[in-house]
Amino acid sequence: AWKKLGREDISSKDFALELSNLVRECLQYRFGFTAVDQTTEEIFAELKKYKLSEAEKNGVEKCLKTSDRVLYADGSLVNKDALRTACSALLPKNNKE
Repeated sequence: AWKKLGREDISSKDFALELSNLVRECLQYRFGFTAVDQTTEEIFAELKKYKLSEAEKNGVEKCLKTSDRVLYADGSLVNKDALRTACSALLPKNNKE
């Protein structure tokens, strides 16, 4: 899913959908609640129960709100790189041992 977000030929709607799904999957994996089945507002309410860094909070908000705007309000997607960066704060970390 992460590699798909890096493709230059991906449409704004496809990018927003993939980004939203990836963020939800990361949250579900990390915190154990059913983020993939929840609305953005439900996710924000659920995340208040957990300790997130400012970068993580901002990443979730930026990615999900932008994705919602593109998917449901025909918004435009201007800076995919900034969204990828925001999302990267949420990806599970690889512990190299």
